[in-house]
Amino acid sequence: MAQQAQLVELLNNKMLNQDELLSTMHQELDKHQDRNTILQRDCHAAKDEVLQLLQALEELATRCDQEQAQAKKHEFDNEQLIDELQLRKDAMAEAKSEYETLQNLLNQEHILMADAKQVLVQDLAELGAIINLQEEKVRRSKLLLIPASGQCCKWLFFEALVTIVHHLFALMPTLMENSIGPWLLSAPDQPNVP
Repeated sequence: MAQQAQLVELLNNKMLNQDELLSTMHQELDKHQDRNTILQRDCHAAKDEVLQLLQALEELATRCDQEQAQAKKHEFDNEQLIDELQLRKDAMAEAKSEYETLQNLLNQEHILMADAKQVLVQDLAELGAIINLQEEKVRRSKLLLIPASGQCCKWLFFEALVTIVHHLFALMPTLMENSIGPWLLSAPDQPNVP
C-alpha cells in the first residue's frame, strides 16, 4: 500500500508538472500568436507601403517620360528656330550686301552725273564764248546795219542751239551707259526674306 501511495503521489506530481508545462506552453503559444499577429500586421503595412512606393515610382517614371518627350520637343523647336534665325541672318547679310552695292552704284551715278553736268557747263561756256565771238564779229563787220542782219543773228543763234542739242544728244548715250547700264547689268536679284 505504501508503494501504491508513493506511485500515486509520483503520478500526481508528474501530472502537476505536465499541467504547469502545458500552461507555460499555452502562454508561450499565445505570445507567439500575438507576435505573429503583429508581424502579419506589420507585413501588410509594409506591403501597402511598398505598393504605394511602386505606384509613386510609376507616376514619377511617367512624369519623367513626359518631361523627356517635352524636352525633346523643345529641343527640336529650338533647333528649328536656330535654323530659321540663321536663314534670316543670311538673308539680312545678303540684303545688306546688295544695299551696299546699290549704294555704291548710286554714288558712282551721282559722280558721273556731276561730271556730266560739269562737262555740259563747260560746253555751254564754250558755246557761249563762241556765240559772243560770233556776235562780236558781226558787230565788227557791221552786219547788223543791213536788212539781212536779223536773219544772220537768228541763224547764229539757231546754229548755237543746234550745237548745244548736238552735244547733249552725243553725251546722252554715254551718260545712260555709265549710270544706268552698270546698275542693270550688275544689280543682284532681290532676296526672298522669309
